[in-house]
Amino acid sequence: MFRVTAVSVLSDCRRKYVLVLTVPPPSFTMAVVLECFWCEMLGVGDFYYEVGVQVVELCVATSHRNGGVLSLDEVQRRLNARRRHDNQITSDDIVRAVKKLRVLGSGMEVMATGSSQFIYSIPGELSMDHTTLLQLAESKGSLTVAGTATNLGWTEERTNRAIQHLLQVGVTWRDDQSSPPSYWFPAFFYQCATAE
Repeated sequence: MFRVTAVSVLSDCRRKYVLVLTVPPPSFTMAVVLECFWCEMLGVGDFYYEVGVQVVELCVATSHRNGGVLSLDEVQRRLNARRRHDNQITSDDIVRAVKKLRVLGSGMEVMATGSSQFIYSIPGELSMDHTTLLQLAESKGSLTVAGTATNLGWTEERTNRAIQHLLQVGVTWRDDQSSPPSYWFPAFFYQCATAE
């Protein structure tokens, strides 16, 4: 008769799962290290898995403020603030980690809007209309339905439908104090403030 136990151990700040096989006398013990389940599923090593998890945690922690849209530069700055100076990550590392997360389904992707790259952690897919609105809002931080329709040559109905979707998922905030109402994009606040 033998006994099998599973033990979770930390090794070099990474969790490993070890199966320990114990056989009665003559005493013999064998340990088998299991690779990280998510590493196998995502097809990544521990580094990209770690970066991917940190990006997801950051997006979840800030989504109530920015609607799930973060600039790649901000993600890199925040993740590197948690790391030692000799262990900094690049924007390319973040892009690779996010791309590896696609096997889990849609909901997180890196997109270029204008001159910058952004990570979108929005449920569902973004249409070309949504992406166009985000590109337009990047420079000013806000839009109006009439101004956007005129600028893009769209009908107000098309513009309103696209803005309402972004409002519903929390990417934009409606400001009723202005006339006509403005739609602000909190993900672009920092970028617009530093550009002025």
